[in-house]
Amino acid sequence: TPNLYHGNERGFLLQNTLFRCGGAAMVLSNKWSDGRRAWYKLLHTVRVQGTTEEAYNCIYETEDGEGQKGVRLSKEIVRVAGKCMEKNMAMLGPYVLPLSEQFKVVVSLIARFFTKTLKGMLTGSANEKIAEKIPTVRPYVPDFKRGIDHFCIHAGGKAIIDG
Repeated sequence: TPNLYHGNERGFLLQNTLFRCGGAAMVLSNKWSDGRRAWYKLLHTVRVQGTTEEAYNCIYETEDGEGQKGVRLSKEIVRVAGKCMEKNMAMLGPYVLPLSEQFKVVVSLIARFFTKTLKGMLTGSANEKIAEKIPTVRPYVPDFKRGIDHFCIHAGGKAIIDG
């Protein structure tokens, strides 16, 4: 493979172990006649990119001190990948979640909007004590297990998911 690193720097060696061991292959087809033999059917796909400077610099191709070309992975990759997975699930949610979960998310968003607006109106006036008593509504995190049958875990493992 063109990006296999042969040097000794740790930042470059990590990509060899993450992306070169194991693997899975899947044949995708858009032929109608292949539909009868298929085990799975791809229903939805979304693509998300990190647009921050941190995301841009967490994976890049460069040379080490000895002139060996390779792909360097920075320490911020866990945080960036976690943010991108969060964005991905947020985009995928309306397609895969049942209506009951979508309803709970909408109710949570409306409640948060009204409590923030009410606190904003009462803050700075004589009713400041009342504004402090208004509870903060936490955002509802939907249960994706109710809408998704199978998850494919990232090669980076638990650290990427928790990031």
